[in-house]
Amino acid sequence: RRDESFYKFPTADALGSVIFVRTSRSEDFGDIMLGTPYLRINNTTRHVNYDKLDIQQTDDRVTFIASGEYSDDADTRIRFEMRLPFTGDSEQLDISLATTNVGLKPAENLLYALYFDPHQMYDFSPADVDTYRELRFRGYPRANQLFAWADPTPRQASGDYNWGWDGGMILSDPLPVTLQPGESQSRLFTLYAGADTQKVMGKLYQDLGVASETAYLDLKSESSKYLQVTVRETSTSAVFYRSFLDHSGTVAIQLPPGQYTAEANFFPSTAYCSLTVTEERPARCQLQALPTGQLTVRIVDSNNHEVPGKVSFTGTNSTSTPYFRPVNPSRSERYWESAKNSVFPINHEKQVTLAEGSYLVSASRGPEYTIDQQNVTITANSNDSLTLKIDKVINRPDLVSVDPHLHTLQSDGAVGVLDKVEALVASGVNVAIATDHNTPVDYGPALMKMGLTDYLTVLAGTEVTVPERLDYNTYPMKVEPDKRNNGAIDSLSTDLSALFSASRARDPGIVLQVNHPRLWQFDYFNWHGLDKESAAFAYEGLDLTFDVLEVVNSAIYNTPDNEATRNDWFNLMRRGYFFPLVGSSDSHEIDQDEPGFSRTYVYRNDKMSRPLETAQLMQQIREGHSFASNGPILDFTVNNQLPGSTITVANRVVQIQIDVWTAPWIIADQVQLYVDGKARQLATELVDDSGVRHRRATLQLQLDADAFLVAEVTGAKSLFPMLQPRGTTTESVLPYALTNPVFVDIDGNGKFDPPLPHKVELRPRP
Repeated sequence: RRDESFYKFPTADALGSVIFVRTSRSEDFGDIMLGTPYLRINNTTRHVNYDKLDIQQTDDRVTFIASGEYSDDADTRIRFEMRLPFTGDSEQLDISLATTNVGLKPAENLLYALYFDPHQMYDFSPADVDTYRELRFRGYPRANQLFAWADPTPRQASGDYNWGWDGGMILSDPLPVTLQPGESQSRLFTLYAGADTQKVMGKLYQDLGVASETAYLDLKSESSKYLQVTVRETSTSAVFYRSFLDHSGTVAIQLPPGQYTAEANFFPSTAYCSLTVTEERPARCQLQALPTGQLTVRIVDSNNHEVPGKVSFTGTNSTSTPYFRPVNPSRSERYWESAKNSVFPINHEKQVTLAEGSYLVSASRGPEYTIDQQNVTITANSNDSLTLKIDKVINRPDLVSVDPHLHTLQSDGAVGVLDKVEALVASGVNVAIATDHNTPVDYGPALMKMGLTDYLTVLAGTEVTVPERLDYNTYPMKVEPDKRNNGAIDSLSTDLSALFSASRARDPGIVLQVNHPRLWQFDYFNWHGLDKESAAFAYEGLDLTFDVLEVVNSAIYNTPDNEATRNDWFNLMRRGYFFPLVGSSDSHEIDQDEPGFSRTYVYRNDKMSRPLETAQLMQQIREGHSFASNGPILDFTVNNQLPGSTITVANRVVQIQIDVWTAPWIIADQVQLYVDGKARQLATELVDDSGVRHRRATLQLQLDADAFLVAEVTGAKSLFPMLQPRGTTTESVLPYALTNPVFVDIDGNGKFDPPLPHKVELRPRP
């Protein structure tokens, strides 16, 4: 059988691999995948499957010997042999991998290592080629044991490609080697496992030739026995230890001599202390949880009717922002919420435990509502209540807000379906499309369980992930729970056109959405070398038959990858390709990664039913009758026609009107018009519109040739607290919206003639 990563992607064949580990002091089996070689050839991962497995047994050990061969032409053949001796009385596995060039020509720049997939995203590693070159290991804390994978092979420089979509490359790529015909090389790898964390780490440091000493963390909490501990080297922030614990008390860990900062998240309070590790005496520091009190919060409107929304807590006056308890990743073996400071009173009040201190409490329900902010002070054992008031001030029944890109714990997300649905309702999204990797997921049962069907429509979809090639969404889909991965297509092929066809054959009528094509080194446009200057050329294999393009990924619109994708979008339209844009959150968490931001606002037409039929919504998305936004409502008409339209004008003159509506707390006042992708700033006037901010720009534009017109609005004031900044304040989320184009035909032939008539030239890959 093939192993399957957390992306639901089949990777290496399990023949000759270790697939479970259990140490003598643990009650749990550890699900892993360890043993097959992987190669990096021409920036592509190749998994080598073993074709032979031998077992040699003596009185004191069993040795497993697996062998296989890689070949890409008649003269290139690389033979691999993995040897795994097992004694049964050790808490480590030492594994050797012998590599031999059995071909007729040199194997140049051969980059290979032993594949290890712990099926887990929660880990830690201080490994860095600049600072901690010798610490080439990664630790994986689990519920009752610790795994550590050590790969002492010299690595490439920092910043190089260091992990694959298939989850297998957990450390930076090793240095390449060249093997002459008949030449061999052998490398040693070690898996450490045990319930005694200090013992495991001590043995690991010893084998790596790094001195270590015992350090003690005294964890004290009156109310919480559940916590997370992280230890970082102070000057570099390299993580030397991390784990979720279900107890207070003293924790002993091994650390090399140096200066460290220990952090304990007691949920909701966080404590810090310093450790100086020396050979002279054991290092020790204390981490004390703060006393807590209770606060009951409720959201209502001006008529005192309860409103489903989000309440966020931000520490003030030196009080730390709270960190509420996330899903335990050492048990789920998945991702976890790195920031969690919001709760969701959905039609009922919500009680929150907070550490003593001062907080700014903010209530919101997406960009169409007002916000309310109040300051509170929590004291030990207090029990107070707070009512926050918000109102819907932008009423646009002609618009449907859609988030077409969402993740949960079903693949690489940090939250379960119930939590994601709750957050979507609290963000004011109308339609949510589930798109976990390589498996369609149905949010419907969760929506019904919580009684929230009046607020949200959910559709099943999936993000088809093809490692180092492409991520694309397909929706809506049928979920088939009796089949593997709910009946998703097999994404193992690198024939992307065949995958597009397979998706459409499985679910006729789907929308096929290419995601973040410039986000990673190997995403769609980067992998295919699409010319960034004018989309004049690309490598063979680029299939331009998809339906829509994710131009705005996440709430922060002006990231380098979003800006590059917008430029590609303009270039492709200049060449006559039209892929309607969508905006989506690609949300994996909730706080600082809020679902619904960005989103796609889709216009209803007069013929669309109420309630909205899915097929009608999909058709509007395919035709581009929509705009992407993280807050502003952006209406754009050319001769009274909406985005996605093609109009014919006889006198070369068009009438343009742009209207921007926002709730009072959102300021979006910089409007631009793009003509064939070239921007011009427009002056706006403030329109008197009670309860909202409304700005308008109008102009008459004369065109010399057919053109496409796009409108954009931005603002300089952060959308905090509805959207929380990621990292530093320089990354604050600013308001933004971008429309689909209106195409203008001035020569009367009934269609848009692009300014660059030549299509994308497909060239052989070098």
